Amino acid sequence: MCTHATIQDIRRLPAISVAALPARELARLVRNVTTMRRLIAEVDEHLQAALAIRYGRKAGALRGAATNPVHLIDGDHVVISEQVTTVTWDQAKLAEAVATLRDDWHKDPARYVRAIYVVDDYAFARWPEAIRELFAPARTVTRPKPTFRFEPRPARAA
Repeated sequence: MCTHATIQDIRRLPAISVAALPARELARLVRNVTTMRRLIAEVDEHLQAALAIRYGRKAGALRGAATNPVHLIDGDHVVISEQVTTVTWDQAKLAEAVATLRDDWHKDPARYVRAIYVVDDYAFARWPEAIRELFAPARTVTRPKPTFRFEPRPARAA
């Protein structure tokens, strides 16, 4: 088996063959992929900046306040510009508004807002046992796929 696998080799080899490579080779491949990811991210950011310079003003004028995609003609291509809107809500102000709606306006806040409960897992671990047991059925722990990284093994003391 090849001990200096290239990225192209890795694409073609079954995972079991890649797993059989020496740790030094796996570490080299991981470093190469990490470098490539960083480079791709930098190039993508630079390219997106260039596209914003070229098309941003025209797309913004066509879009106005709407969030729908806009289509621009550039030579023999249609350039589709999308701008996703992100909305955030100030939790303290929401709580005040809900209290006003409920207490002053006598309206049911459940018709207008949904409450989401959040538990800090670090704090949960320190709660009294009876309280943890009460909340435990609502708790689900999931684990993503493991990640692996390589570090040189320290030299052994003589």
